[in-house]
Amino acid sequence: AHTPRPRARPGARVEQRPDDWLEALAAACHRCLGEGDGVDVTAVVCSGQMQDVVAIGANRLVREWALLYSDARAAAQASAVEDALGTRVADLANYKGAASCLAKWLWLAECEPDALARADGLLLGAHSYLAWALSGGDARVCDRTTAATTGLLDARTGAFAPWAVEALGLDPRLLPRLAAADEVLGQVTASVVERLGLPRALEGATLVHGCGDLGATTLGAGAATYAYLGTSGWLASSRPSTRDGGSSDAATSGEGIFDVLHPLEGTSIMAASMTTAGGCATWAAENVLGGVSLQELDALAARAAPGCGGLLFMPHIAGERSPFLDASARGAFLNVSAAHGQPEFARATLEGVALGYRS
Repeated sequence: AHTPRPRARPGARVEQRPDDWLEALAAACHRCLGEGDGVDVTAVVCSGQMQDVVAIGANRLVREWALLYSDARAAAQASAVEDALGTRVADLANYKGAASCLAKWLWLAECEPDALARADGLLLGAHSYLAWALSGGDARVCDRTTAATTGLLDARTGAFAPWAVEALGLDPRLLPRLAAADEVLGQVTASVVERLGLPRALEGATLVHGCGDLGATTLGAGAATYAYLGTSGWLASSRPSTRDGGSSDAATSGEGIFDVLHPLEGTSIMAASMTTAGGCATWAAENVLGGVSLQELDALAARAAPGCGGLLFMPHIAGERSPFLDASARGAFLNVSAAHGQPEFARATLEGVALGYRS
């Protein structure tokens, strides 16, 4: 079941309300299960977007909004991280400047210190928040795949890097516990079902933390190489890992490449992840083409010739992670002429994303 959630985008800020995720979870479960009479649910396994920062206290949020993976407000803090750590920043797996959770955490400390002072911990993915809520607030954990995207993991050891956190004056006790994707966190209790408005069929189901969307889609694809398009998207392949923090392939040093721990031990995922992929189509449908549906966008695009008469779209509408890393990058339509209409703008949007992956 699909339950869309809004995202706030003031400037370089990209946020969602974690409680909206819970409402979406309840709505999707009811859509799939109804009230669950006669349905036997064995387990609940979570997955979701990674590289978020969610500040939590005792069974509650201390900040209403989560900083999402594509949030780029922490540019100044990223510079401070790099100044403080010097060459050791290279020891942080997949540190990606302002997009990294380490820089966002420092932004909270500098810009919203009261909220951070109320926090008992941080969660680093949407699915980790769902697992925490489904556990009744007992499970503050993070899977290896998600941790490897945050800029908080030591690439040499595969563990979090308290030395980096402490160097910035932050408290490493706020870090979640690392957990395997298949770790059982307990059972979904009757009180949690009632509090979250979930179907009764979930009561007593085994609760498994799961892993971030990159890991889950890799497992689900059942293939060595695949492409994924959601709001963001990536090209990825799985390969043997030769070190605790990921693989030792030379490509890991390339700009815009993520070397991420696979949910399965001894394997890593090499991923080229664009910040905005399918999200470009949603943006164009809503803001360029007058609020058409995505199906109508596809129909418009089919009316335009390949190449769109020279019209080009740069898909970096929320900064970029791959094929280059630049949180300040912005999108554009190029070579616009009076001969270009809605079909060309629709197709150019899709071609721009495709060409981004080709590069």
